[in-house]
Amino acid sequence: MLYRLLQNVDRDLYEIEVICLTEMGTYGEFIEQQLNINVTICDMRRSMGSAFIQCYKRCRESDIIQTWMYHANFLGYILSKLLKKKLIWGIHHSNLNKYDNKRRTIFIAKLCAKLSKHVDAIISCGPKVKEIHEAIGYKNKQHRIIVNGVNTDFYKPSKKREYYMERFNILNQPILLHVGRWDPLKDYENLLASLKRLRQKRQDFYIFLVGYEIDGSNEVLRQMIENAQLEPFTFLLGSRDDIPQLMAAADLFILSSSGNML
Repeated sequence: MLYRLLQNVDRDLYEIEVICLTEMGTYGEFIEQQLNINVTICDMRRSMGSAFIQCYKRCRESDIIQTWMYHANFLGYILSKLLKKKLIWGIHHSNLNKYDNKRRTIFIAKLCAKLSKHVDAIISCGPKVKEIHEAIGYKNKQHRIIVNGVNTDFYKPSKKREYYMERFNILNQPILLHVGRWDPLKDYENLLASLKRLRQKRQDFYIFLVGYEIDGSNEVLRQMIENAQLEPFTFLLGSRDDIPQLMAAADLFILSSSGNML
């Protein structure tokens, strides 16, 4: 969504820099190489202090700090107060169930609720997101909803399966597609249990899983697939830059997330 937003920003009006709190990833490279926007990596997992100093230096010359997700929102709050900058929070999460989230994530989300009235503006990506966060104490007169935009032209149904058959050497059978990062909220256990039951009733389909860390190096996921006896029919594609084409050419898209943004 950040990539799409940056694609459509008027670069004559705004000078933009992206700061990532983890690693470059697929879309970090796209932002730099395709959009020519500088991406600074401040990996907080390696050193919290070093990352904070880097972020502080990068934000010194900015007019507005716009943050996405809880950890960035909290860090952005501290930076905005130290640097006296305008701050806009972004909330893209609708499930704060303690069984689906890390304790630290829930703690920071609730801590941000106490700070929310001191933020210049908050953007939630859906009505349900806004409702859930206001219920736990988020208060701000400039709390607005801007839903995730989608260019539907990219997702118009194409010739079924041919896109897959040309790339993955498979038979002409139905394609089931799931897109999502490796995260408990994506509920892969439920997804694979459902696909196992479907496989017991019919055997004429393939399963394609796409997303960050959804690849052969994910031993936990591979073991789940093996336990469900789905290994011969499942493809793990990892991060991709052709997701619209994959969606358009699939026969069925599956969403197994335990949270929603409605």
